[in-house]
Amino acid sequence: MPHHKVLLFEFIVLLAICCIAGSTTWADSQVRDQDALFTSLVQVQSYEEGKALLETNSGLVNFWFFTGCANVLGELSTYDFEKALLIDQILIDAVDLLEGEEERKNALGWCLSAQASIYLGQFRREEALHLYEQALALFETLPEHLPGVAATCSNLGDIYADRGEYDDALLLYEKSIALYQEMKAPLGEGKAQRDIGDIYVRMGRYAEAEVQYGKALSLIQKLLLSTFVVKQKRSISKVSVMHYRSSRLSLKNSKSQKVNFLLTITLSLR
Repeated sequence: MPHHKVLLFEFIVLLAICCIAGSTTWADSQVRDQDALFTSLVQVQSYEEGKALLETNSGLVNFWFFTGCANVLGELSTYDFEKALLIDQILIDAVDLLEGEEERKNALGWCLSAQASIYLGQFRREEALHLYEQALALFETLPEHLPGVAATCSNLGDIYADRGEYDDALLLYEKSIALYQEMKAPLGEGKAQRDIGDIYVRMGRYAEAEVQYGKALSLIQKLLLSTFVVKQKRSISKVSVMHYRSSRLSLKNSKSQKVNFLLTITLSLR
């Protein structure tokens, strides 16, 4: 399992650790793996302490460590906004620990995206918008740019949709869908298809919304019931499918609700 997936599962434990952390100094700590490094990073009390921690354990600091941290900072910010910002700034300034220029740019892009999600969680949309735009500009300079560009376009689409700028949001979602299709990433594509459906509902274009929800529903159902999920997550998959079937009656008049329901299940299986 990639490290960033492991980090997500350990997140609640790390929050508890963060709550009991006192004035312990971690700057000179040698740790055994990336999960332990992130655990220590969550507990630092200052920028200097976190910077020293990463420098001490520079052998563990690679691109996947940055993306793994970035994936959980948005959630951390809902519990501790200042700590999430601190960790993100430490990571941004630590990208120089990476060797290649493209790897540094890619990691910085994900850190900027994480900072955007932190601000977005505080409803500071203009700051989030600016950061997502910076991240997108970085991702678009990279040869291996598809995941970063696709995710950032989707996030920017969410902001424009919230601002009522539907035409701009639709263009961003459509770009995101094209990239997710190229990557064969149905979960990201399904979310973007659903988001387009939500915009059509706001615009009163209900027939078009139903088509989009149908596309999203089909993608997520296929992913949920894919061979990989059945083989790797068999027990959870069976329970989830049973929950879905038992909910069909209550959801039958709302494809949007079905999509949201299945997205939640699918995310829990990844």
